[in-house]
Amino acid sequence: KKTAKRCKTMTITGLAVGSLIVGFAVLGLKTLAYSMTGSVALLSDALESTVNVATAFAALIAIRIAAKPADDNHPYGHHKAEFFSAVLEGVMIIVAALLILREAYAGFMHPVFLDAPIAGLLVNLAATSINGFWAFILITRGRR
Repeated sequence: KKTAKRCKTMTITGLAVGSLIVGFAVLGLKTLAYSMTGSVALLSDALESTVNVATAFAALIAIRIAAKPADDNHPYGHHKAEFFSAVLEGVMIIVAALLILREAYAGFMHPVFLDAPIAGLLVNLAATSINGFWAFILITRGRR
């Protein structure tokens, strides 16, 4: 039973590490797309990816902490770490939404013509494809 639990924790940890790697790759591509175009929409997409990277990191830490066995200070285990991770994600989403709102307002008040919109959208499409593929992997593994 302990070996099965450890194997499951290792698999979950591997998926969390994968989410972190994919998150950084997608963030890089979305930031590149924004820098190519100057589009506020692509900037907001990159900001949202920042939240994904931070929450993937928080999830990795929470998974490792939650996997620890009960001890004298935590007689029922360390499972609450996962809840703290979820709260952090909620707070980061709110902060990202406020930053996006600020940038959208600035873009509305001072519109600019986009540079290389097609190329930027293609880079963003690549990031979206990577995200979609990783989501498929996570959903498939989550159903097991």
